[in-house]
Amino acid sequence: MKPSPAFDRLEAIVVQILGLHGTHLEPSTRPTDVPGWDSLANVNIVFAVEEEFGVEFSEAELKSFGTIGEFAAGVDAALARGQIG
Repeated sequence: MKPSPAFDRLEAIVVQILGLHGTHLEPSTRPTDVPGWDSLANVNIVFAVEEEFGVEFSEAELKSFGTIGEFAAGVDAALARGQIG
């Protein structure tokens, strides 16, 4: 799976929030694979991503993102819908 255009920025947000400096995440990485990515961290990550890209996600959209790659693809889709980030 080729990372989406948003992947690198999303990865940087996750690494920053979780304090995982020097860690590289793959598009297939699931939140459960990442140390410290619990429900509170997830809320912080979602808010940071929405702010960084100028997008908003519905609860249903967020539940559909099983991997970081899917989350990044969701950001790309939101941007394509005309939300500017």
